[in-house]
Amino acid sequence: MSEALLGYLRPDGRWGLAELAVEVASPDAALHIGPQFVILETAAIGAAAAVAGTDRIQGVSSHVMFMARGKAGPFRVETEPMSGAGDTLAVRTVMYDEGAGDRVTTVGSYLFRSGQ
Repeated sequence: MSEALLGYLRPDGRWGLAELAVEVASPDAALHIGPQFVILETAAIGAAAAVAGTDRIQGVSSHVMFMARGKAGPFRVETEPMSGAGDTLAVRTVMYDEGAGDRVTTVGSYLFRSGQ
């Protein structure tokens, strides 16, 4: 499998995607939505589990908005986790296209319930 298809945990602790490659591009030569959904959710799950202190979390809802087409890469995902009421956790995600001036490409919000 091509490395371009895989998300990876960067040395700075953030999740990322490699530079844009044909395997992950849509017909208009932009980053396809599939890898964006996967890497944002992966980053959100990791951030929520870190805040909860357990990997026993359950997704409740998510919302993703596409702000600009990812045209170059590599792509970096930043997360902002926060504790909610009771056993709920929320995570905001933002994906940046580092090869296009750090342009924001995709944002997401995720709600989890901790099963601790």
